[in-house]
Amino acid sequence: MANPSTFTPIDWGVIIVGTGVLILTSGIPVRSFGAYIRSGKLVGSIVKTVRQWGEYEGLGEEVARANKIVGKCENLLVVIFIFANSYTALAVIFAAEGLVSLQSDDDDYPFHHLAGTMVNFTYSILFALLLLGIVQIW
Repeated sequence: MANPSTFTPIDWGVIIVGTGVLILTSGIPVRSFGAYIRSGKLVGSIVKTVRQWGEYEGLGEEVARANKIVGKCENLLVVIFIFANSYTALAVIFAAEGLVSLQSDDDDYPFHHLAGTMVNFTYSILFALLLLGIVQIW
């Protein structure tokens, strides 16, 4: 279990830089799998996503911006809760995301939103565990 009171300045630097990298890169897997859902081609979707870095297909600009902000907040909260050893809080946030996605009038949106949330959470958890491992080994 991580104890933040024992972290050195280098540990904090790894956590802060790693969290920044997570926040900057988390859109790649989310958009790639979103493109895969629409096209059925995973490799082409990843290449297309990297080429069209800031573009979202099939969503209004407001919804796309809101989803991006929520996703970045998810990234930050996942890192905080992993380092605080508070896995129950992760489950609560994930459940709340699922409930919010069901409030949409669009029949396809809840499934796409849930898929994006799953990919973002999985990526964030793996990245946070990697950071935790680096800090504990360091």
